[in-house]
Amino acid sequence: MEPTAEQMEQLKQTELSIFQSFVDICSQLGLKYYLLGGTMLGAVRHKGFIPWDDDIDVGMLRADYEVFLAKAQALLPQHIFLQTVDTDPEYLGNYAKLRHSGTTFLETTVKHRKINHGIFIDIFPLDYYPDSEKERKHFQRLNKLYTIRIAADFYSESETLKWKIAHAVTRILLPSVNKTLHKRDKLMKSYPTGRYIANHCGAWGKKEIIPADWYGAGAVLEFEGMQVLCPENYEGWLTQVYGNYMQLPPVEKRKTHHFTEVIDINTPYTKYI
Repeated sequence: MEPTAEQMEQLKQTELSIFQSFVDICSQLGLKYYLLGGTMLGAVRHKGFIPWDDDIDVGMLRADYEVFLAKAQALLPQHIFLQTVDTDPEYLGNYAKLRHSGTTFLETTVKHRKINHGIFIDIFPLDYYPDSEKERKHFQRLNKLYTIRIAADFYSESETLKWKIAHAVTRILLPSVNKTLHKRDKLMKSYPTGRYIANHCGAWGKKEIIPADWYGAGAVLEFEGMQVLCPENYEGWLTQVYGNYMQLPPVEKRKTHHFTEVIDINTPYTKYI
């Protein structure tokens, strides 16, 4: 379902409140973050949300990300849940989400999973990428195997025969999706240094393998009235991922990218599952 205009506004305000809690905790703990993807593009082009966008994406270098995972829950408001594969075992992500437990955002692909389905923001770990071509090929082979196995546990009504076979094979090779998620996590953080940094869980694949110095100390931009951090070379980042990022897409492509069964700002997800 497509959210109504009223739902979109309520959704954005809820996400902003979660994001503010995230920023406050990063400040308390001395951790750095960067806006990513469409959220960064929104800050540059619109000084806030892209009008038809429905989420907030941030990234943290692995060392800061691990500190956040270890310490944030104790500092978060009671209604905000730090979701990872360790805190919510049926969750299918190698990145974290902050969820508002008093709301519902039931996505079609995970509607069958017994997880927290509150409105969320995404927090991606940013990891070094191998420098040598040989190591890159090895990394890519394992990463592809793990991601296909994890994808096999997402719900899809339109899975092709090719993907049904691929998912069946990986279920035999890797019976436990939870163990596969942990294997992929170990792979992602297996390079402690390098010339490039990757968001392995991002939507743009290899386009999100970025020179490490593009992140740097961060650049301060405005997002919905807040002063926020983006990669230092945000122009290079956005150009690599989007091309001419200041050009608006055609009207027919100005749509949200989440497929949802239920969006309810006022009712906990537990009422729907």
